[in-house]
Amino acid sequence: MQSGTYIATIDMSIAKEGRFVRECIEPQVMMEALAKHSAAQFKNLQRNLNAQKKAAKSDQTDLFFDLDQEFHQTFYQIANRSQIWEWLQLNNLQLNRFRRLRLKVPGLDWQTLLAQHEQIISAFSEWQC
Repeated sequence: MQSGTYIATIDMSIAKEGRFVRECIEPQVMMEALAKHSAAQFKNLQRNLNAQKKAAKSDQTDLFFDLDQEFHQTFYQIANRSQIWEWLQLNNLQLNRFRRLRLKVPGLDWQTLLAQHEQIISAFSEWQC
């Protein structure tokens, strides 16, 4: 009898559905967070973005993924939508597996990923409390 480790393939149709749900929900969550955030929360988001930049520069993909998750989760927390975040995490396992693996692709354009977060921070800085 043989034993070993088996890695399940990523179901891309489920991952795409998960991405669709996040893309539909997050703009509303961002708007709610924009109206409710504090100066301290904004500074934490800025610190997170700076840490993302360092992780990207040093090609620390797992750290970058974790920081990205924390970045988005923070908006759900600010908007008082933490239960939605938890639901998304339970239902987006395929998407998160894909996102984590995609970060390991050689030659990944980190600037595109970071630019999106910089735009979000920029919008928040215009509405800073």
